[in-house]
Amino acid sequence: MEFTPQPTFLAALREIMKTDVAAVALTQEELFFIANDLVPKDQRIRYGAYLRFTDSLDAYGEPTIEHDKADLFLEIQDYIQAQKAKQRLRMLNGIMEAEKDWRRFQWLLQWQEKQERQDNAQARQLAKAQKEKHQALDAVAKFTEMQPEEQPKATQVASPNPAIDSPVAEPKHYANYYEQQREMGKMG
Repeated sequence: MEFTPQPTFLAALREIMKTDVAAVALTQEELFFIANDLVPKDQRIRYGAYLRFTDSLDAYGEPTIEHDKADLFLEIQDYIQAQKAKQRLRMLNGIMEAEKDWRRFQWLLQWQEKQERQDNAQARQLAKAQKEKHQALDAVAKFTEMQPEEQPKATQVASPNPAIDSPVAEPKHYANYYEQQREMGKMG
């Protein structure tokens, strides 16, 4: 299927959604990939940035992080959800009206539900990874801001097994396998 280049990301999404089942058949990531291919480089939107932003929305749909494209992200999210709902309704109507071939509509709906679950799982994993990254960076920043006397001191803990703490003789390196075996008494 050929799409014509578009000046903005939202216009590209609208171009893609003109097809009958694009919103249902494609994942969000695939929609972004195709839309980014249709727009100039300065209009492209990274899917990861969009996911982080939409994942930061609170229960009321308000963003909890600042982003310069927040309004555009919200508009994209609303547009994609509306198109998915419309296309699902068209397919359900097709199932109801079709006396035969209704199974292809059913299959598409089931496949789309599976894709949505995968998209949601991917978004949760990304959000979790971002949260862990920020926590680690905060911990490092907090540690580096401490004065040297405030930083925890490293202590050496003795092992309960004294053999572990005792010095170990350096292993002897043998020139070859046979010399090692002779010295160990395994060869005559």
